[in-house]
Amino acid sequence: MAYREQVLWVDALIMLGLIGYTVKQLILAGNGALFNIEQAYEVVASVLFMAVIAYILCHIAIAIVANKDAEEERDEREQQAAQLGAYWSATISQTTIVLALVQFGLTVQFGGDRSELSLAHPLLLLLIGLILAELTNAGRQLYYLYRGI
Repeated sequence: MAYREQVLWVDALIMLGLIGYTVKQLILAGNGALFNIEQAYEVVASVLFMAVIAYILCHIAIAIVANKDAEEERDEREQQAAQLGAYWSATISQTTIVLALVQFGLTVQFGGDRSELSLAHPLLLLLIGLILAELTNAGRQLYYLYRGI
């Protein structure tokens, strides 16, 4: 398996793990994470911390194992798969940003008082959108690479 395919598989597995970890953190936080920005921030911070640590450790391990392949330039097929994967990832990211802004705007417009205004929902929505966008990016690239663009 080529170096870039290994990286894509690891990225996809990390994102699947982060989805599970995010769900676990949200369940442990209870309703407080949905309505309290401090608890939502703790969930987001822990998930992002786990993502950074997992990315660093896994990419270092892959680079050590396949150090010769890491320096090769992408061929035309890999470049095209990366562009198609980035397209889907950007679409999901942009949709998530719009949904978070609409959700916050509706909360501001129709919220009863200042206690009901919270950035917790949009923040968690953006986190989940980021994870799904990265998972889609890796998944689509693997799909296009194995399909044979």
